[in-house]
Amino acid sequence: ASLTIFDGDARAHLGDTRVGIKFQLLDDRKHKNLPAIAFLIRQYFPTGKSSGFSNTRDQILGAGGSGAFTTRFQLITMKLLKTPWDSFMSVRGSVLTEVSVPTKVKGITAFGGSPTTDGTVKPGTLLQATAAAELPIMERLTLVLEGQFSYRFGSGFNGDMGDRSVGNMEGRSEEHTSEL
Repeated sequence: ASLTIFDGDARAHLGDTRVGIKFQLLDDRKHKNLPAIAFLIRQYFPTGKSSGFSNTRDQILGAGGSGAFTTRFQLITMKLLKTPWDSFMSVRGSVLTEVSVPTKVKGITAFGGSPTTDGTVKPGTLLQATAAAELPIMERLTLVLEGQFSYRFGSGFNGDMGDRSVGNMEGRSEEHTSEL
């Protein structure tokens, strides 16, 4: 569940349903000098509201889902290191990619569009890398440093974007195939 607040208005909604499986490739409790490594596969089902919006405001407040079947593959690594002052520092990192199937869109959807939009959108593939470290400073204070790089390849659209496009399809209204 999530809550969206926009311009003094708020709406709560359920998002997409996700199911996943994790494979523990290396356990750092058994191999003390190596980090823990896991591989995750997660499938997202578009069960959250992603279409049928009457205007842009309704889209911003009401979109709880992505509108696409999406599969995520993620490699995660983590290591607990002992510091010279008898404390522990946690270091972790991950690399993931997320791939979505082409999705039919009609009207204003989570992808954007206008009341007369009609076509198919292919969300771009996501690549993401994350690195983080946590170091306890005192009993109730921990220093956390985290960095993330994300890149989404261009999304494609085939069909009629309609008039007065918004969101990801802004400024296009002719019948065509394009890269967004």
